[in-house]
Amino acid sequence: MLYTRVTGYAETIAPPGADCVLLTWDERQKRVLRVRTIQGREVGIRLERAQLKPGFVLEGTESAPPLWVGAALEPVLVVRASSPKWFAFAAHFIGNRHIPAWIDDEELLVREDRVLKEALLAHGISTRRELRALDDRVYMVSGGGHTSHGHGHGHGREHGIEHGHEHGYEHGHKHSDEHGMEHSREPEYGRDHGDESHALHPPRRSRRNGWAMG
Repeated sequence: MLYTRVTGYAETIAPPGADCVLLTWDERQKRVLRVRTIQGREVGIRLERAQLKPGFVLEGTESAPPLWVGAALEPVLVVRASSPKWFAFAAHFIGNRHIPAWIDDEELLVREDRVLKEALLAHGISTRRELRALDDRVYMVSGGGHTSHGHGHGHGREHGIEHGHEHGYEHGHKHSDEHGMEHSREPEYGRDHGDESHALHPPRRSRRNGWAMG
């Protein structure tokens, strides 16, 4: 089965009768890929216009159900600070390395990266490893060549959903061959370059600068 058209949006769960696929942030940047769904089906996705977003419902057929796209959990480093000054310093430090970062009011997330973790620690900045869904609707995304802002969910045109005519995203970058399916794979971490980048314990203050300790 090849899914080629976005026809709906469901914010948190798959609509009745729909199959589901959970994709990492890297996988959602692609226009062409092959994935295995929750029901165990191996299917292809090829979108000409819209960039995959959590909540998208892809059109099914008489013999295949619609496909709902969700954000998969993936390992991240969580940075929290006890003051705006140190939060700004961490954001500036990570931004200078051109690494994608997911930001909300109280914490900053980056993909798990051993080199980055050690570099932050050298500046007295502690991180904590967690599994999070990197959902653009929850966080502001910055760096790594992709920038977006969290937004509301009520208007179909904001999500590239087709309603008789197309409102696709035109700014996405193509990362795969338009004529073939690319098997999804786990993102690579621990690299010190720009292409890669549930609270478990309450934060504790560091004597050095007030950063949350893991």
